[in-house]
Amino acid sequence: MPNGLNRALHESLSVIAIPWSNISEFRQRFGMATQIADALTASGTFTFRCYGMKSLLSVAQAAKSRG
Repeated sequence: MPNGLNRALHESLSVIAIPWSNISEFRQRFGMATQIADALTASGTFTFRCYGMKSLLSVAQAAKSRG
C-alpha cells in the first residue's frame, strides 16, 4: 500500500500484490534515500524502493521458510 508521502507526490499509484510463494528471490540494491528491492519471480522482476528493507527481508525469509 502506498504511504502518505507517495500518495502526496504521485497522482496515480497502483497497489500490486505478489504472493510470497511466487517470489523466488529478493535482491537489495543501494539507493540514495531508500534501498531498492528487486523481487524476482518466474514472470519477471518487480523493482521498488523500500524504507524498511531489513524488516521486509525478515518477513520474506519467514514466508519462504513456511513454504
